[in-house]
Amino acid sequence: MNRRTFCQSMAGATLAGSSLMAKAGVLGIMPAEAAEGTEEQREALALMLKVLTPTRRAFRHGRISAYDLTWEEWQKRTGELPPKFSEMPSRPFLPDPLEGVHNKADWEKHRGEIRALAEHWMTGRVPPAPDNLRSTVIKETKEGNLTIRDVRLDFGPNHRAYLNLQLLIPAGDGPLPVFLTNQGRTGPWAPVAVARGYIGVIFMAADEQDDSDKYIEVYPDYDFSCLTRRAWAASRAVDYLYTLPEVDRKCIAVSGHSRNGKMALIAAAYDGHIDSRINDQYRSPAGARRFLHNIVQYPGCGTFYRPASYAAFDALSGRMCGVSLASIVAPDTGHITQICVTPSARGTGTGHELLRNSLTTLREMGCTSASLTVTAANEDAVRLYERVGFTTVRQFTAYVWERF
Repeated sequence: MNRRTFCQSMAGATLAGSSLMAKAGVLGIMPAEAAEGTEEQREALALMLKVLTPTRRAFRHGRISAYDLTWEEWQKRTGELPPKFSEMPSRPFLPDPLEGVHNKADWEKHRGEIRALAEHWMTGRVPPAPDNLRSTVIKETKEGNLTIRDVRLDFGPNHRAYLNLQLLIPAGDGPLPVFLTNQGRTGPWAPVAVARGYIGVIFMAADEQDDSDKYIEVYPDYDFSCLTRRAWAASRAVDYLYTLPEVDRKCIAVSGHSRNGKMALIAAAYDGHIDSRINDQYRSPAGARRFLHNIVQYPGCGTFYRPASYAAFDALSGRMCGVSLASIVAPDTGHITQICVTPSARGTGTGHELLRNSLTTLREMGCTSASLTVTAANEDAVRLYERVGFTTVRQFTAYVWERF
C-alpha cells in the first residue's frame, strides 16, 4: 500500500467555501532567532512544558526510571535541558537508512550507528542479553487439543529479573511458527493465531501486568524506557523459545497494538531473531476504535487539539456521519490526524466542510502550515486535498497485514 504525505501552507489562505485554495508550503519548522547557550535551552524547555500534554497516569506501571513516575518528575529532579536545536540539522523526514550502504559490512556498521542514535534520543540504552536465563514450568494443562504452559523466566544479576509467559501450543507436528504478544487471552490476538496453527506466546509486559517494570532496578546503569523494557522482555521470551524443539526459529513474529505496536517495532529492530511485527490498528473495528481513542488520549501524531476537531451528524437520523481530528505538532504546524465520513455521506461535501473547519481553526490559533497522510489509492480523498491546496511532499510504502 502506498501512502502520501500532504502539506499545506495556511499563511494568507482563504479557508472558506468551495473555492478553498492555498499555496503549498514546505513541511517543517522555521526556527526563530535563537538565544545563545543555556538561555536558548531554557526557552525551549519552557515551550515544551507549555505545548506538551501532561503525562496521564492511566496504569500503575510505566515509570520512566527507578526514581520518577513521569517525564515531568524526571525533568524537575534532574534539571535536564533540551539540546540546542539551533545547532541541530533540520530534517523533517526520516533519512534513507541505506544511504552510503554498498554491502553487508557497510550495513552492519551503519545499523550500529542508527541504533546508537535511537538509544540516545528515543529508547534509552538497553542491557546486553543475559547469559544465565533459567526457565521453570509453573503449570501445564490441556484444553482439548491445546496445551497451556505457564513458564517463569529468571535472569540477570543474581536472577533478580523475571518474566512470566503463557504458551498456547496447538496439536500438530512441529516445528511451528510463533505469534508473540503481550496482549492477554481475553483478546482475539493469540487465540486467532493458535486456531491457524501458530504457537501463541503471551509475555507479561503490558499495562495490567508489567514484569519488565522492575528491570530499571535490576539494571540501574541503563535508562531504557517503558516500551523499550517491554521490547527487551520480548527478546527474553525469544531466548527461551529458541530452546524449544517445537518452535520454528525462522518464523517468530511479535505483535502489539498502538503504543505496544511501537514496542513490537523496537523489539524487532533490536533483536535479530524476530522476523516480523504486527499492528492491528486498521484491521478490525475494535482496533480502529482503540486507535481513535489513543489519538485523543495520548500524544502520537502531535498533541490532540480539541478546538480544531469536528464531528458531523446526519440531520434526519441524528447519527454521526463524519469526523475530523486535528493535532498540534509544533507551535506553528497543525496536522489532520484522521478525517473520515460514512459511505452514505460521501459525495455530499461533508468531508470538505469538516476539513475546512479544522484548517480554519488551526489557522486562527497561529498555525501557518498543516499536514496529513492518506492512502494513495483513495483517489477521492487525494483530489479533495489537492483541491483545497495540499501538495504531495512525500510518497512511501506502508505494509498492512491482511491475514496469517
